[in-house]
Amino acid sequence: MKKWFIIGSLIVTMLMAILLVVVAPLLVAIAPVSGAISFTEMILSRFDDGSEEKANQLWMDIDNEQVRKAIEETDAEEFDKELFSKENILKYIEYEDGTYSRDHYSYMKKTIRKTKAADEDKYDIKVIEKTSNQIDFRELEYNYRLPWQTLAVSDLLNNDEEITLEMIEKLKPIYSYYYPNKDIARVEFTNSYTGINLKKLFDEERPGGKIDNRKIIQNESLSVYYEGKPYSSYEETKRVSKHKYYKRNEDGSYSYKETEETERIDLVLTDPLPSLVNVKTPYKNVDFLYQKDFIEKVLSANTHTEYEYDGEGERIGKVVIKETTYYKEESIELDQTEQSDLETGFDEFAALMEFEETNSDLFVDLVSLLPGGFFVAKDMVNVQSENKKLSILSSLMNTGSIMFFGNIEIMPSELALPIPRFYQNDSRWANLPFGHTTMARGACGPTSAAMVLTGINREVYNPFDIATIAAANGYQTNVGTKWSFFKYIGNREGIEVKQLGSHQVNEMLAELAKGNPVIASMKPGHFTKRGHFIVLTHIDEKGYIVVNDPSDRLNIKNRPWIPYIVIDEAKQYWVFENNNEELLVKGVEEDQNN
Repeated sequence: MKKWFIIGSLIVTMLMAILLVVVAPLLVAIAPVSGAISFTEMILSRFDDGSEEKANQLWMDIDNEQVRKAIEETDAEEFDKELFSKENILKYIEYEDGTYSRDHYSYMKKTIRKTKAADEDKYDIKVIEKTSNQIDFRELEYNYRLPWQTLAVSDLLNNDEEITLEMIEKLKPIYSYYYPNKDIARVEFTNSYTGINLKKLFDEERPGGKIDNRKIIQNESLSVYYEGKPYSSYEETKRVSKHKYYKRNEDGSYSYKETEETERIDLVLTDPLPSLVNVKTPYKNVDFLYQKDFIEKVLSANTHTEYEYDGEGERIGKVVIKETTYYKEESIELDQTEQSDLETGFDEFAALMEFEETNSDLFVDLVSLLPGGFFVAKDMVNVQSENKKLSILSSLMNTGSIMFFGNIEIMPSELALPIPRFYQNDSRWANLPFGHTTMARGACGPTSAAMVLTGINREVYNPFDIATIAAANGYQTNVGTKWSFFKYIGNREGIEVKQLGSHQVNEMLAELAKGNPVIASMKPGHFTKRGHFIVLTHIDEKGYIVVNDPSDRLNIKNRPWIPYIVIDEAKQYWVFENNNEELLVKGVEEDQNN
């Protein structure tokens, strides 16, 4: 296998360290560093196809199943040469898997139709549809697990003492959920490890029962109410039809006869859901902030006339029908997360694991060298004390040796459209870091911004550069990008950005018609299952909204859309003022050529 880790880069790093620090700490570090590199190369050799780039990507983003499989396939004799214990690594991976849930929470979404005439007191109520849905707790908790790499490095640095279950239980993440109903036992985590599982893993006498690392708190603040009952969301579409009947007189005029009114309400109710509100780990405290979205509008108002005839075809009357459709929606949406680092967290962790002073300085560096350890280390580096440095990882990143972090070339053909199409899952940057995740997983916001900035300023902004700016300035969250980033990046690049709510549809459409591109935050629907940013580039000659979707490399969604589909699924808009006359002309030419 190629030395994907580029030994030359490591040597350069070590030489730099010799010049910057005294020799003694470096000598202490050499054995664990070389051991970590050797172990990682052994694991990745199982996936060797001769591609250094693939090996680098795999090193950054390998999953536990791949690591577990590679270890199980490795001969004991080969493992004995390493500084790590085969048995212990498998045990630590098992424990990591137990610090986040693989459970699902099932809930119902039902559609009810209520109808009544004006002279009736009660609605006729029918359930016309029921669908079962699930929340995947893994998506909520995975970023806050206790990574096996931290336990493996602790084991490596602490040769005198075994890592005990008691130590590890003090490091487990604590998840707090709000649930509105009194029956909080309905929210179960049956697949989380029990004391019996852990007893098997650690061969220690432990009492049975679940690990207490989740708190389900009865709290109704993250619910919406319909007729006095809590839900996670509701949608109400109300159609009111007024029928006025007239009788035709002999002179051809009409006289009033009677009037009739009917109502039909289609109501979509979603069951209450458990909402993650806080996570505490050894290094940080994370609060999840939600916002209540409320929409109320008239969807349509139409009046038409129908005539009545007798058996001989003579007109004998008419009915004037006025139908008005009202729409109302209320829901709770995750807005952003706020993270506060625990200043003493790393020191307490080091003390718990009984590190020596010199070893604690190496901890994050060693984590970064293990398979899949890059993002774990990157997450930890900001929560260490000021005297700790991520020296090896930082040096290799800065020289561009460990990964292809150099300039990313954007080809001229990619800039043919007035607003170019960039994709977060482009192989040039898909596996590069975006805060606590990768570009492919969470950078739809920066990628959308890169498209708009490039189109307006006619200067190439590659998505990874924009994502780096977002993360470095605190605009990256565990679920993506903060809404406030778009005004920040626009102002930074000399573009005025205006934020509009989902109810300001007419203003948004008017801005698009002027040639001002818009970034939209989308709800689950045609474009996403959870949440997503897309670019609305312009309105075409048919009145359709043209979309650039940063996750759609197959070009299924990159096309004109009927406006109401986009409007119904959008939560928020950011209008980027376009002063580029060339872009406006190109947009018109593009429509004429399509």
